[in-house]
Amino acid sequence: MRCEICQAKEATVHLTHRFPPIEGLNVPATEWKDHLCGECAIAYEHESDRFLHQQLSPWREGMSKEEQELALQALQGAQWQHMTEWKRKRSSQ
Repeated sequence: MRCEICQAKEATVHLTHRFPPIEGLNVPATEWKDHLCGECAIAYEHESDRFLHQQLSPWREGMSKEEQELALQALQGAQWQHMTEWKRKRSSQ
């Protein structure tokens, strides 16, 4: 299997991202996988960390557990969208 980003090297890093369902809110579990070479995996992790550090904290005082779970899922969804677009741009270079 080739790296999803560079498509030039063998994918040796297989990342599985899993987010549990949010009970009571009918939000299903989410899972996706990335298959990357070592070099692209490092760049992927750096970009993912950079994105998360730029985001505002989703936590607010007085949030219920369900509100916290929903806020976390929204952040994870934004991260997934950002990283999907980032991979697309990198793979077209």
